[in-house]
Amino acid sequence: MRTFNRALFLTISIPLSLVFLSPIFGQPAYGNDISGELIEDTTWFGICVLEGNVIVPEGIVLNIEPGTVIRMKQAGSLIVFGRLLAVGTKNAPIHFTRYD
Repeated sequence: MRTFNRALFLTISIPLSLVFLSPIFGQPAYGNDISGELIEDTTWFGICVLEGNVIVPEGIVLNIEPGTVIRMKQAGSLIVFGRLLAVGTKNAPIHFTRYD
């Protein structure tokens, strides 16, 4: 398992249709595109759509479960100052792709 403690700037022109745990800015956990700064440790799974910038601030952990598909719209980006834990498996890889 790899742990990233340094700032990671990942900008990919790709979107997501989301199912994830833990709110961003207090938004409901399901049914919305993801955008904004995480306010607590968060786990993403299933299909997630990045609508805009998603920021993982220092002291916050974003965990991406095996088998998760992250679809990013053109304005979507993932900026990590905290920790990103993303460990896929041979049978359940994590996919970053564009939103069509």
